[in-house]
Amino acid sequence: MNVQTVSWDRLPATDLFRDYLYRFERLRDWFPGPPFDAEAQRRQMEVRRAFFQRLPHQADWPAWVQPWDPSAGPAVEPTAGLVMTGQQPGLLGGPLFTLYKIATAVRLAEYWQARGESVGAAFWVLDEDHDLKELLTVASIDAQSRPVRPDLPDGVTTNRRPVGLIRVDDERVAPVVHFHETHIRPSLYQAAIEAALRASYGDEHQTLDGAFRAYLHRLLAGFPLPGWISARSAALKQAALPVLVRLVERWAEWLGDWDRWMETLDRRGYHRQVQLHRDYFPMFRLSEGERHRLLWRNGRIVCAGTGEQWTPAAFVRWLADHAAEVSPNVVLRPVVQDFVFPTVAYVAGPSETAYWAQLRFLYDRLEIPMPVVFPRLSLTLVPPPLRRIFHKTGLDVVRCLTEPPSAWTPASDEAPPWASDVERMEADLRAFHARMLDVARTQGLPHTERWHRALDAVELAFQRFRSVAEQAWLERNQRWASARQAIADWLWPLGDMQERAFHPAVFWQFVGPAVAEAVYRAADPWTPDHQVVEVQ
Repeated sequence: MNVQTVSWDRLPATDLFRDYLYRFERLRDWFPGPPFDAEAQRRQMEVRRAFFQRLPHQADWPAWVQPWDPSAGPAVEPTAGLVMTGQQPGLLGGPLFTLYKIATAVRLAEYWQARGESVGAAFWVLDEDHDLKELLTVASIDAQSRPVRPDLPDGVTTNRRPVGLIRVDDERVAPVVHFHETHIRPSLYQAAIEAALRASYGDEHQTLDGAFRAYLHRLLAGFPLPGWISARSAALKQAALPVLVRLVERWAEWLGDWDRWMETLDRRGYHRQVQLHRDYFPMFRLSEGERHRLLWRNGRIVCAGTGEQWTPAAFVRWLADHAAEVSPNVVLRPVVQDFVFPTVAYVAGPSETAYWAQLRFLYDRLEIPMPVVFPRLSLTLVPPPLRRIFHKTGLDVVRCLTEPPSAWTPASDEAPPWASDVERMEADLRAFHARMLDVARTQGLPHTERWHRALDAVELAFQRFRSVAEQAWLERNQRWASARQAIADWLWPLGDMQERAFHPAVFWQFVGPAVAEAVYRAADPWTPDHQVVEVQ
């Protein structure tokens, strides 16, 4: 497979993410080490292992990590460390970047295994998340290879039920699954994709996390998958209790300190991924099958959904018996993860990297060593239909990815290069016509009418020529407009990066397991650049 690299300095990204990849010294105060420095990773591994060996649950964690394939047994083989990543159980495997995170974690673990380290990979599935809209938002392509998304049913945006409790036959989910199923095109791989869909999303008793797990297991058959960690595990939350208790006890002090600490990011010109406010509290309350935000109000913890209130001391006492009823938010989850598990590296996307910069405060206050944050693979896949367009037009995929269309295709209303010449020739021809007729009349030449008809025929032939040329130019512009739109639809579907829009089967239907080959073998996880991969 042909692989090209593109610097993130040429793609839409935050300054923080670009600096993390290429100018790490600017972010040294917020992260434990440069992401692509193997020796720095190894040193931080040792720091993390020394910390984890002091914890009371150090021998218990393997029971909380299941094989991705449930039939493979109740737990994974214990290792001295884990390369972690995580994501929502997105519909049809979620956007492509979910697959990229999974493959990056597996490949980084394999890298260290090949160097004698006892390291595995694990995927923390966010099955307590209630953002159903995000989970259902993926794009397919229609018969004309245009990216399409369905209108989401009512009740999606107001959902408060953890997605791990929502079944695939839910009235908000089933129509979306059906929409994408009808957009699987006839191909060599259609039957395999439809079989995977039926086996996972066709079981009405299956939950969204279970369907996600089963679907990727079938789609990625023959390729390694990480261990599976459910955020809903009661034992996991009980192990995290010391972190939760200390955070509650110190939150009145830490909230203001954390906000002031983030001002150092502001002064460097970096954006805040999380905006703190005076009511901010990094946990949710699970009650009667719903997930409700907890707020910090006047020194008390308040549940926005149930109206319950606690003083910090009362909440600590309540936590002792109700840890399973609390859910960490996006900020607290990594800290809990790295206390409960022997994380040696975390595979993150661009947005998550910004979260981690802000999290350094909590890691330090809770005295938990931060693992190295390793950027996930970032890819643009070029399937056969798109490759044919590039071959026909002679355009370069990297240029099309990094420059606006006006830089590599003509404007649709661009005049032909001969326009001024044609206007001048037409004026000259009319002048010649008039001059010749005038000469014929004034000189008394015979056959004047025949001259007139012949000159009219010349003008008519010229007009026909002009019409043919203009039609050819119009068709040329239409072809360029069509190519421009097709390229944009593949590279920037619905205005977003390909990896954030399409689900894996969009490409699987053209090249099948070659998608996994590209991610697991062709792409290089140790380059900081975005990669363009031709899949065939």
